[in-house]
Amino acid sequence: MLKTIIFEKTPLDEYNKKLKDYMIKFQIFSELKEFQKIGRIEVTKEEFYKSLVESEEKIIDKTTSRKLIKELKNIKVYAQRDDAADAEDADAEDADAEDADAENAENAENADAEDADTEDADTEDTDTEDVDAENVDAENADAENADAENADAEDADAENADAEDEKNYYKYYIFEIGYWQKWSRWWNSENRGKTQKYIDEDFSEFMKYLNEIKTMNDDYSFNIYYKNLLKKCHLFINKVTPGLYNLKKTYSDNKKIKALIDSVILTLLDFKNETQIKKHISLSSILREHNNIFLMP
Repeated sequence: MLKTIIFEKTPLDEYNKKLKDYMIKFQIFSELKEFQKIGRIEVTKEEFYKSLVESEEKIIDKTTSRKLIKELKNIKVYAQRDDAADAEDADAEDADAEDADAENAENAENADAEDADTEDADTEDTDTEDVDAENVDAENADAENADAENADAEDADAENADAEDEKNYYKYYIFEIGYWQKWSRWWNSENRGKTQKYIDEDFSEFMKYLNEIKTMNDDYSFNIYYKNLLKKCHLFINKVTPGLYNLKKTYSDNKKIKALIDSVILTLLDFKNETQIKKHISLSSILREHNNIFLMP
């Protein structure tokens, strides 16, 4: 029996955000060629996400540009209409102001009469103030308890925010092929040992992320939001795998790096195979298959 479980918004958003972070971090592997080598550097949060903004700006094509121009023209037309409407509203406001002056004069006379009435009412109010004070004290006690609960929730949110701020952000960069590659890597304190460490650390985290997604496959395989997340993961794996394979060929003489990259590639391919996107089975397709098997001569 199929499980019809609907994903909540928050968990999916978190998984999509993590995937976006991995796409930024491993971006260079989609263009890494044989004999190019890699380095890793710690960057600020703003620098980390800067490349994402730049890449999104490049995605805007001519069709999108035309749509933007059309929208800007519409905004200009609407702004002109708003200016004309504002001018009419200003004339109406002037007329209303004259009427308001006359009303204010009448209200001033009425206010003098009301002041005399309020003096008598003040004596009655003093009797009810004592009762109201007791009710206010009880309400204040309830409010203090509610504030204490809200403070605890705010402290938890603050801790999560602090953890996000303390997170370290890293990006990879490429050492181009050539005579200066060796010297530039030495100058930037990069070597084979660090390359192996980077791949082991970062891709181990990525494997844990993929494993979390894979464990949900049985329950959410027909969920449209989960299927979209799987498609993004599969496309991302297709992009970074060639770069990993080229890095493996670059270090063909290093058994440890070769074995590590082989393990990463195999794990990525296993994830794709084990999370095949299932198509929705409709009643018409079942009937069509039944007709092909039993009714066709």
